[in-house]
This record gives sequence, C-alpha cells and structure tokens, in this order.
Amino acid sequence: KQFLKRNKLTQSSSKNTVKYLLKFLKVFGQGSLDSNTIFEILETIIKAQPELFNNIRIVLINLVYESEIIDNLVNFFSRAESVELQRLCTETIITVVIYLVQKTNLNAEASSIKNTKEFLSKLSERIPKVFYNNLQCFIKLYEHESYILRNAISDILFNILRNVLNADTE
Repeated sequence: KQFLKRNKLTQSSSKNTVKYLLKFLKVFGQGSLDSNTIFEILETIIKAQPELFNNIRIVLINLVYESEIIDNLVNFFSRAESVELQRLCTETIITVVIYLVQKTNLNAEASSIKNTKEFLSKLSERIPKVFYNNLQCFIKLYEHESYILRNAISDILFNILRNVLNADTE
C-alpha cells in the first residue's frame, strides 16, 4: 500500500500493475504471492482509482477461460472480504454468465465453456451465498443450448441447496 501511495500511480501504470499481478497469480499460483497480498493491492488500486474497476474485471474474465488457473481463481474469488472486492468478484461472475447466455454458437469455444463450467461449479461450492443472491442470472443457463452450461447450473443449485440444508441442521 505504501508503494502505491508513494508512487502515485497513473491510470496506465495502474492498469499495467493489475495485469502484472493477475498474470503473476496465473504463472506462479498461490505459492509465491498469496491472494491476500494481491487483494490488498487490488483494493488499494480500486479505492485510489475507481475508474479502473472495469479494467480489472475484464482481465479477470479473460483469466476464467484458461484451465490452468481455475483453482487459483476460485481461491482468489472466494477470499474476497472487502465490499469493493466482493463487488468486483460478483460482477465478474455475472458478466461471464451474461456473455455466455448471449452467445448462440459455442462449439468453437468448447474449452472456454468447459473451463467456465468448472470455475462456476467450484466457486459455487466455496461461496454459495453469492450464487444464491444472484440466482436469477444463473437460472438463464438452463435455456442455453450447451449441455455443459446447463450442467453448470445444476451444480450451482446443488451447492446452494447443500449450503441451505447444512445451515438448517447446525
């Protein structure tokens, strides 16, 4: 945080910092720089320059389509604690789903669909409340021609129900 304040990042240098951090997460995973540190840096950037919110969201969306980073992204998204970061993660998830619902011919993007399904399924297991609160968005996946996406909503609903039933028994 001190580095960011001391260097008074410009918008372009902030964009590059965000891209670098997210690529670092992709390449080195959780071992080298933990997601808490990355979240602190992203939170500082968002607070200092809220106009970069959409740029960060777009970079995260692009990372969802890459299979080798799915587990790191799930860890990253599920650990969001501040209001700004929860909003970032929630809006990223919703934007991914809205984009997929609007696409009609997804055969050319089969690997991205599989990666997205894996991402949504694993993430809904970790943070089912986010999915429950935005269920109307995910239900639209049942109308899609892709079996993989329809299967994703089934996984999401299962994880939400499991969470609700486990909360009732506690």
